[in-house]
Amino acid sequence: MPEEGDKFRTVDDMWRTMMHATHDAPAAIPIAREKERVAALVECNQLLEEVQKGLAAYLEKKSLTFTFTAFTMWSLLSSTRLFFPRFFFLSNDEMLEILSETKDPTRVQPHLKKCFEGIANLDFDDNLVIRAMNSVEKERVPFKVPVDTNKARGAVEKWLVEVEERMFQAIHDVTARSILDYAAKPRH
Repeated sequence: MPEEGDKFRTVDDMWRTMMHATHDAPAAIPIAREKERVAALVECNQLLEEVQKGLAAYLEKKSLTFTFTAFTMWSLLSSTRLFFPRFFFLSNDEMLEILSETKDPTRVQPHLKKCFEGIANLDFDDNLVIRAMNSVEKERVPFKVPVDTNKARGAVEKWLVEVEERMFQAIHDVTARSILDYAAKPRH
C-alpha cells in the first residue's frame, strides 16, 4: 500500500494546487482552456484509477486472508469438538476462551457446568493435577486415579476426556460402595 499512498498524495497535492489557483482566479473559461490543467486532471484521474486498483487488490488479499483465518479457526474448533464432544455445549467464544488459556487448566472451571451437568468444579492441586470433582450441592467425589493435566501439554480436550473417564469410574465406585453400605447398615 505505500505505492498507492504516494500516488494518492501526488493527486491530493495537484488537486490542492489547482484549487488554490482557482480560488485566486475564479473565472471558469480561462482556467478550462489551460492545457496544463487538463493534462494534470487526466494524470490525476489515471493515478486515482491505479490507487483504486491497488486498494481493491489489497482488500481482496485481506478478505482471502480473513476467510482463510476464519476457516482455520472453524476447523480447529470442529476438530476439538469431535475429540471432546461435550464442547458442542459451548459457544465458539467460550471455546476460544478455553483454548486461549491452555497454560492454566483452572480457567476451564467456569465452563464445566455446561459440559458436565451437576459438576460445579474440579479439585486441582498445586501441580495442576485433578484429584476430585465437586457437585453443585457441594458433594466431593475423589478420583481413584488423578488426572495430570501437564501430560496433555496444553491440549485441554485431551485431559477433559480423561476427566470424563475418571468421573464415570468415580461414580461407579461410589455407587458400588453405596449398595454395599445399604445392605450392611440397619434401618429404623
